[in-house]
Amino acid sequence: MEKELLLNPNTELFRWGPTPGRNFLIGDILDIIVTRYVDLYPGYGWPDFMFLYKEGRFIYVCSFPEIREAGKKTFLKFIIPENTREHEIALWEKKIQEVLRWEEKITHPDLKKLSEKDFLTLWKDFHHAIGDFWIHSQIPEIANYGSSVLLEEKLREFIKKKDELAHAMEILTAPEEYSFYQEEELELAETSDLKAHADKYFWIQNSYANVETAKVAFFQKRKKELQSNFREEAEKRIQKVRREKIELQEKYGLPKEIMDVAEALVASIVWQDRRKRYIWEQLHYKQILIEEMSRRFNILVSDLYNFTAGEILDLLYRKSREKDIEQRRKTFAFISAKKDKYIYGIEAEKAWDTYVQDKAPENTKEFGGIIASKGKILKIEGRARIVLDPKNAHDFEKGEILVAPMTSPDFVFLMKEAGAIVTDNGGLTSHAAITSRELHKTCIVGTRIATKVLKDGDMIEVDANSGTIRILNN
Repeated sequence: MEKELLLNPNTELFRWGPTPGRNFLIGDILDIIVTRYVDLYPGYGWPDFMFLYKEGRFIYVCSFPEIREAGKKTFLKFIIPENTREHEIALWEKKIQEVLRWEEKITHPDLKKLSEKDFLTLWKDFHHAIGDFWIHSQIPEIANYGSSVLLEEKLREFIKKKDELAHAMEILTAPEEYSFYQEEELELAETSDLKAHADKYFWIQNSYANVETAKVAFFQKRKKELQSNFREEAEKRIQKVRREKIELQEKYGLPKEIMDVAEALVASIVWQDRRKRYIWEQLHYKQILIEEMSRRFNILVSDLYNFTAGEILDLLYRKSREKDIEQRRKTFAFISAKKDKYIYGIEAEKAWDTYVQDKAPENTKEFGGIIASKGKILKIEGRARIVLDPKNAHDFEKGEILVAPMTSPDFVFLMKEAGAIVTDNGGLTSHAAITSRELHKTCIVGTRIATKVLKDGDMIEVDANSGTIRILNN
């Protein structure tokens, strides 16, 4: 098994997930990683990896040392040089415009009136445009797995104490711009036309597992919860970030080279956040197309979800269609190696158990992680709440400690209610880290075992001074 999958489970592994997601909604990245990205950026791609799927969740797994090196290489080549970075962003922005043009074509015509040939052409052209969008936006995605390592290496020459180094990293990796979620909230706080706001941000509740259209009532409820001085407080946070960076540079005598690395890292984070805004919108149009595909070819949407856009076209004319559909209803995995392939059944179940489930030592009462955000309260106590899918956490209570394998944009509304955030996976440039700083929330990431050790209702202490989580149950 280990030789077959090319990943030794006893070595340091990188995991993105497990998180709610369906192959069709996330599969564009899978399609371009193994084909088009490596052609456009030879030598700057992802290491061998696995995508594993089980019961509506998925996870990306690869070698951590390899992805760090790939990230560092990409960061130095495409992000550090400002001219190169701006050039790549400009190329990506052109691809955004192309996707937007195809979205208009999906919205305006009556899809049911299109001939089968025209519908399938629309499907292929739209997903090809999304692929172009994904190709260029892989640059910040890969780079961010090596950028923080590079920055920390350089900072160690000037900051020797571990806790001071961690605090410096928190400050220097904080964006000085609003995330797309903050921009939406700022507009919501100031608008008097909720219908227009809903028309613009109808996609805000989407995720890699669910696509739904946000209604006016959703925004109306949230608007009531926003403070009247929301923009003023948001701008104060941005000013505080800028001030702290200047003070940090002066305190430790950090040279311009280090500040330039930090600035490039933040630019990469901002680029990655902007990308997510468009991905969330694209999911709406993918859903329109897949529902029409289901109607035309009499295949359940839930079954089509298990395939990528390219695979669905092949599936339509495959003699073994029913067998293929049945296999994908259960646990399956995609292995990227010298010969890309899927595995199913017992082999896929064993892969999930081997590579997804970190085992925690028995009777663990205390464990640690990376301090991503010290928040307003350095040491906070609360009840742990394990959340594997934010869509199924309707009874999450304000002040509970959110504990998750990782977070993604669909976790934001829960994160706003949480007393603190703790994740198994992630680093200083992860979604949990960046968002928790925006929200002034205490956050510890990269614990590896939080969701295995903790149980719903456990009273725990999250210590942002030491980066530890302690179980307080008697």
